[in-house]
Amino acid sequence: MIQRHWEEICNKNGHNNPVKGSGFMRLAILGDIHGNLPALQQVLQDIQKEQVDAVYCTGDLVGYGPEPNEVLDLLRDVGVQSVMGNHDDAAGYNLPVCGCAYPDEVMKGIGEKSLAWTKEKVNKVNREFLRGLPEQMEVLLPSSTAMVFHGSPRAINEYIHRDTDEEILQELVEGTEASIFLFGHTHIPFVRTYKDRLFVNAGSVGQPKDGDNRSCYVLLECHPGGISIVFKRVPYDFQAVAARVIQAGLPPELAEILRKGYPL
Repeated sequence: MIQRHWEEICNKNGHNNPVKGSGFMRLAILGDIHGNLPALQQVLQDIQKEQVDAVYCTGDLVGYGPEPNEVLDLLRDVGVQSVMGNHDDAAGYNLPVCGCAYPDEVMKGIGEKSLAWTKEKVNKVNREFLRGLPEQMEVLLPSSTAMVFHGSPRAINEYIHRDTDEEILQELVEGTEASIFLFGHTHIPFVRTYKDRLFVNAGSVGQPKDGDNRSCYVLLECHPGGISIVFKRVPYDFQAVAARVIQAGLPPELAEILRKGYPL
C-alpha cells in the first residue's frame, strides 16, 4: 500500500516532481536512519497516516546501526527517494573513513569500527544501490524549488548548523535558484531563515542527538499562504535496538547514544 501510493505520485510527472497544480503539496523528509530498522518502520507507519504526496531522504541510510541491509531493502520496497550520505558513500565505495568530524580520538575509533563492521555486512546488491544514490536532488514545489542533500550543496560531509556563519550560507546558496534546502548530517533538527532561503535540518530517524531519543522527521506543506514546517517525533523500542547493537558486535557506546539521544 505504501509502495503503490508513493511510487505512483513520485512518478506521475517525473522522478523528482511529485505533484503540481492546486498550490498544495505535502512532503515527508527523513534521514540519518543509520541501520536502525525498528525506528524506520515506526516512522514509515507514521508517515503513512499523514497522507503525504512524496517522501524524500537526506541520506546516511547505513552506519552505526545493526541492520543496514534490512533498512536498504525496506527503503527500496516503499519507494523512498534518497540522496547519498557520507556513510553511504564510505560503505558503497569501501572507503577507509566516512569523513565525519569526530570530537575526539575515542569517538573516531568508535566510528572507524562501526564503518568496518558496516562495510563487511552490506551485501553486493545494496553496495551497488548505495553507489547509485545521487549527491543531491531538486524537488519542484508549486511555487518554488527545494534542494535535498546530506551535508551541504557542495559536500556530503560538510556540516550546516543552526549558528553557521552567514558568509558560509551565502556561499552555499550562490549558483542555485532553490529557495528551500532540506538536509541532515548533524542529527539535530532545526529551521533557519537566511535572506529569502529556508534551511531545514530533518533531524535523525535512527540516531537522534538532540536529547530526545525518539525518531524525528519533517512534514513540509506547501499551500497558497506559504510553507509550513512541522517536526514529528516518533517513539520506537530504542532499548531493543541498543541490545541488537551489542549483540551484533558493534561498539557498545553506540547503544548508549541511542538510549540517551545525544552524543557521548
